[in-house]
Amino acid sequence: MLCEHREFSKLKCEQCGKRLWCRGHMRRHWRAHLQVLVYSHPCSECPKAFKRLRSLRQHIKVSHPDKAEPRRCRFCLLAFSSTDKLEYHERKHTGERPFVCATCGNAYISDYALKQHERLHDPPEDAFTCEICGKCFAFRNYLTQHRKIHFAEARTEKCHLCGWSTYSRAVLKNHLLTHSGEKNVTCEQCGRSFAHKALLHDHRLRMHSDTKPSHLCTYCGKTFATGTSLRRHIALHQGLRPHECTLCGTTFAQRYTLRTHQWLVHKLLPYKCDTCDQSFKLKNEMQRHRVHAHLTAADQADDTDSQPN
Repeated sequence: MLCEHREFSKLKCEQCGKRLWCRGHMRRHWRAHLQVLVYSHPCSECPKAFKRLRSLRQHIKVSHPDKAEPRRCRFCLLAFSSTDKLEYHERKHTGERPFVCATCGNAYISDYALKQHERLHDPPEDAFTCEICGKCFAFRNYLTQHRKIHFAEARTEKCHLCGWSTYSRAVLKNHLLTHSGEKNVTCEQCGRSFAHKALLHDHRLRMHSDTKPSHLCTYCGKTFATGTSLRRHIALHQGLRPHECTLCGTTFAQRYTLRTHQWLVHKLLPYKCDTCDQSFKLKNEMQRHRVHAHLTAADQADDTDSQPN
């Protein structure tokens, strides 16, 4: 038997000189050589060959990963793990946009980008709707960006020092104190000073155990300083929208969002002075108006009446 093996081992491939044990192995070996003659892309690491260069590269990547050549961008030489990624990258250099929307003709760099765009023409049933103006969006992130526009419009009070803006003149006044460097309120527990009371309040909640938030949301684990804040937060989890616009019937999860909707969409200023019927966007603006415009005038009238003739 050993002699037979030795005899078979004398079988030698005339093409490459490789020795094989038996004629069956030799026939399979010769098929590989014939394949190379038919297929124009042979593998340099094994007898396999391929009709397409792309198939050869995929084979080398899977079977001989240590021999795979990186796919490099012809413009910047950046390497990629796949041909698809390389082609997508090179389009950024060339400006090529081969994926065209059949509805509007807009062109895109990838099939994925085109499909995302096409959803805008035919929004799904679960489209995301802006609760302020009613505009629909195919994706939540589009709605999020859109809502920022509304809230930016509502932030009409702007800091002349840094450009920061807010919806309230009182909040802006507190903000300006941070620029002055003055710290007029002090924490009685640790002695740290702050520019205004709101910052002191936040400090107490965060730093001192007896005032740390104690109201826990069972949905997400977030804690709140008051039960009212917790209930308002839980309403968001439960999808509750208890605040209804009396002008159009649209409902909102938060009172602030309702007021923003009424101000931007219906141009409604909800707080009216009962003395002169002038309207205001915020309650504290109305109160400040009453103090300066009406109470001061009344005091002046009293002073005039009390003067001797």
